[in-house]
Amino acid sequence: LPISTWKMLAELGHTIVPPVASLFTFNINDARIKGLEGVSVPQAAVTVTGNSKLLATGPVLVTHWGLSGPGILRLSAWGARYLAGIKYSFEIAVNWAAQQPANAVNEILKQYKEEHPKQIVGAHPLFSIPTRLWEKIIPAEINGKRYADLSNKLMADYLQAITATRFKVTGKSTFKDEFVTAGGVDLNEVDFRSMQSKKFAGLYFAGEVLDID
Repeated sequence: LPISTWKMLAELGHTIVPPVASLFTFNINDARIKGLEGVSVPQAAVTVTGNSKLLATGPVLVTHWGLSGPGILRLSAWGARYLAGIKYSFEIAVNWAAQQPANAVNEILKQYKEEHPKQIVGAHPLFSIPTRLWEKIIPAEINGKRYADLSNKLMADYLQAITATRFKVTGKSTFKDEFVTAGGVDLNEVDFRSMQSKKFAGLYFAGEVLDID
């Protein structure tokens, strides 16, 4: 981090936005993803619960310490300052069928139940979700049942397991492998036509010194 540069610029009169880590993975200790390291979903949607603005989509990868992949990294970038403010302790909801909103998934499940009443839920993954992950995220009381035996309550639980699996995040990248830093010279003080300081003619900025990740 360009700490000495920021200190010098602050002394000159520039506003320095405090730095925070950006583009990091999420530490999650959850039995549902234990042993699934390397399993990925090509298109998921991840939301920080309690903050509807923090939503990102993209591939999600299970790692030894939690979740990673472009979907997670994007979310960490959009929410870098917010997540730092809550000390990286929060909850996320994952929609493993991101190409489908919850109401569309619900209709698909209802139709599938009508067409395949004798099928065992856990034996037939849907929405391109890998089998090993499917078996873990579908609740045990649903996994071994036939579709015909699913009550309305169990169908609701089934829908939530696919479109809003909740995970508790207890920290960021274990090995301090964050890619970039948010924070630096306030962007309001830079002319982006030339990258010149609005305060001092002849002074130009680029890269990590700016409040850009």
